[in-house]
Amino acid sequence: MENEILCIFSTFSTKESAETAADILVSEGLAACVQVGSPITSFYVWEGEKCKSAEYPVAIKAAKKNLVRLRKRFFELHEYDCPEWVVMPAETSDGYFKFVDR
Repeated sequence: MENEILCIFSTFSTKESAETAADILVSEGLAACVQVGSPITSFYVWEGEKCKSAEYPVAIKAAKKNLVRLRKRFFELHEYDCPEWVVMPAETSDGYFKFVDR
């Protein structure tokens, strides 16, 4: 894949915790962009119990070279015992690749 970056998807329990993590990850240069979405309703089973909760989705755009440090920092910042961490490679335009891979 040419011009490959990473898109990482997760959720946070509050808008404030999502925005705090987004600000830190961008400020520390680990992510080029973090988008915090509107609240969603998540249905899942946790420790044998069916759960329903409001969460804030985040989409993190990052350079592949930052993945190890980004993952470590993300898990330090996240409040969940087992946060969602879904990493997907993505091919981008030349300009967007330069923006992310700086």
